[in-house]
Amino acid sequence: MPLLSSSKRPYNVANVNEKIKLRKAKGHIQTKEVKKVSNKIEVPNNIKTNKQFVEYVLSINVFNRIFIDLTKINDGEEFACLLKNNNIAWIERDVVGNYRYFTRTAKAQNAVAFTIIDFLVVLGDVEVDSRRAFLFARRELASLLQAEYEEYAWEKKQLDKYKKNFLCIHKHLSDQRKDNPIIDEQGLSHMRVFQMLNQVGLYYLSTRSSSIADEALFSCSIEELMRILKVDYKTLDKSINWLIKANFIRKYHIEDKGFPIKLKQKLQNEHVNNKTFFTIPLFAL
Repeated sequence: MPLLSSSKRPYNVANVNEKIKLRKAKGHIQTKEVKKVSNKIEVPNNIKTNKQFVEYVLSINVFNRIFIDLTKINDGEEFACLLKNNNIAWIERDVVGNYRYFTRTAKAQNAVAFTIIDFLVVLGDVEVDSRRAFLFARRELASLLQAEYEEYAWEKKQLDKYKKNFLCIHKHLSDQRKDNPIIDEQGLSHMRVFQMLNQVGLYYLSTRSSSIADEALFSCSIEELMRILKVDYKTLDKSINWLIKANFIRKYHIEDKGFPIKLKQKLQNEHVNNKTFFTIPLFAL
């Protein structure tokens, strides 16, 4: 049974299939690109976590702050859908008071309703049904709105750390080539592993609640690393042990002291006990 928006128009909440369909429609649309703009909002002081931030931005109309084509659109006003040819769309509050982007064909009775997070997921390039899609969309939303709150500040610090690490690694390898054209292959192998672990940590950056000693925690498949780096287990294990001894990385298992309790419980409920986790501090030369 359809729900009713604040203007009493019937709608259904967008599910994964609807998001996938809208992304496909976006790929075929003949209109101009959907342009986004950064527009700062003041986040209330009581908001500290990502969850609280999402709840807050869903309760206000941020569509008209982010998308250039929507800046002059009023609540409930119909316009040509930005992502699907021949559809009409409007933005207003849903049945629980959150703002959504509603879209339907001219003949359809019920619209499909997307939150701002859904909308950014559709516009993104990460698999719609993956957890990464939500995290990337939430992170992009906070960036576009120039949001300032505690957990996002931690997250930006972690992202900045990985980016600085990449610059340091690049400089280190460049200096090696400059000072010593015959580069030590073993040292180069260690740095390649370190570089790849930084890439994995950056891509799979999780939440502060899943951190250890306030450093982002991530898991990494040893088999996948072997495949990407084209090395055998013995070579990879040697590099990882060298990086641990040099304090470039830290390795954890779920039984280790300080391992996040909620993450541990989740892994145990899924009967996953053999995963290896890492943290990476800021690398300095």
